[in-house]
Amino acid sequence: MASEAALARAMLLGLVEVLEGDPELAARIRAAVAGTSDEPMPLSSYPESARVLRAAIKRGELPADRVGRDLCVRPSARAAWLETRRVRPGERPAKRIALSPAERAIERARLSGALRIVSG
Repeated sequence: MASEAALARAMLLGLVEVLEGDPELAARIRAAVAGTSDEPMPLSSYPESARVLRAAIKRGELPADRVGRDLCVRPSARAAWLETRRVRPGERPAKRIALSPAERAIERARLSGALRIVSG
């Protein structure tokens, strides 16, 4: 398996050499091969359940881009979101505070854009 990955990387790097006429495309391929690309990726490409990611997007915790009919999340945004959910050894996860039905309705309206809360 590791040799297949090494062969694929070598092939992509060879492709980059051929594409030197298009430096932007070559740089994007080079970044993808190195694993440093921050291009939005479809939810299906992540190991977490797409349902969990969609719920985080709906709650406004995880930013996403819509590409056609698909929701796509940048790897850096996903990593930052996962870091906020990390539980340290020996710690208990914080319990979510239940909202009243009225508070849930206000939050849904705020997230949908139908309600804007102005302070001051």
